[in-house]
Amino acid sequence: MMPRGQEQPFGGRLHLTLDARAGSVEAGDVQVDDRRAEVSVAYAPSETVLLTLGVPALSRTILSPAGSLERTSLGDVELGLHVVRVTRFEGGLIQRFGVFAALKLPTAPLEHDASGVVLSSVLQPGCGSLVPAAGADYVVSKGVLAVYGGASLWLPFAVREGPHAGESLRANVGAQWQPLRTVAMRAGTFARLDAAGTLPGDVDDPNSGGLVGYAAGSVVVTPLTDFTVEAGVLYPALQLLRGEHREGAIAALTLGVDL
Repeated sequence: MMPRGQEQPFGGRLHLTLDARAGSVEAGDVQVDDRRAEVSVAYAPSETVLLTLGVPALSRTILSPAGSLERTSLGDVELGLHVVRVTRFEGGLIQRFGVFAALKLPTAPLEHDASGVVLSSVLQPGCGSLVPAAGADYVVSKGVLAVYGGASLWLPFAVREGPHAGESLRANVGAQWQPLRTVAMRAGTFARLDAAGTLPGDVDDPNSGGLVGYAAGSVVVTPLTDFTVEAGVLYPALQLLRGEHREGAIAALTLGVDL
């Protein structure tokens, strides 16, 4: 799966995306089954600048010894700015280098389990913080093959009471093979290294922080001009997480259209 914002800007391009994902996370004796649908808008005022807005909606099942709860809410809204430079070489080789900045807003609510106990920072629907981020990415392609990767640093600043996520370093590497004009296949890895989060009262969250690495694969189909469908799976092949914290596989479906 190619992270949002790593697509190529085209001057005047407006791109709409619906990204649907389903997965689960466990922390202590609580499990959250998460279903997420995010609508994002990307506008390119020029061939080097991409502006993005992502608005996620969440439907979650919270399972604990006290019972089960169903919750529907807004997630953390994300704003982004991506600046790229494309270089074309003889022989058809194309490389693109980009830098980007993002800001997550604390628009998700604070959530509790069925007994009223506040959820761990890793189970919350949002960070409860303003989270600025910065990073860089690179894509090189020739013919039917492309290789891409990127890294970013996310730094949360708490703005309200409750659990808060820690700093996060993220990186991805992937490749794409496009044997047909309308079909492409992607495979890659995504890793996230998190600092420990906190619980209310600025207490250390023992079930947060650590390293998780996902193996990802997807198929991209373009059934119509300017319309793409990508279906894939992310599997947590590496989990070096603190405490009683486990993450499950994620199924993903993305629909994109250029206007």
